[in-house]
Amino acid sequence: MVAYVEIGKSIPRDFLVIVMTDRGLYSSKLFRRIKKLKWHPFMRINVSGTFCPEGSGVFKPIKSFAEQPGMSWQGAGVAFKSKGKGVACTLLALWEEGQKEAWFILTDLPPSSSSICRG
Repeated sequence: MVAYVEIGKSIPRDFLVIVMTDRGLYSSKLFRRIKKLKWHPFMRINVSGTFCPEGSGVFKPIKSFAEQPGMSWQGAGVAFKSKGKGVACTLLALWEEGQKEAWFILTDLPPSSSSICRG
């Protein structure tokens, strides 16, 4: 945890810091720690979890938001319904034509300020 404190003190408060991680590095604890530093997580995740879109009240498999090439989705909600692991966030999902699999990103940026780019 010391590394976070030292890094946090060396970056000016008015900088927009986006912390990008790839699959395998996601954890709700890390997501929350990045936010506590007033930075913005942009974390690629595995498809094994669930997501509840804002206003729906229903958790669905994350992979259902981009099940086949050509599909994309973005919206706010809660990722992971396991007690203590859920995080309020934005889910960005994209499966581009010609790609082997979809990308799923969690961020704290609002859907209107974030997207997964199409080639």
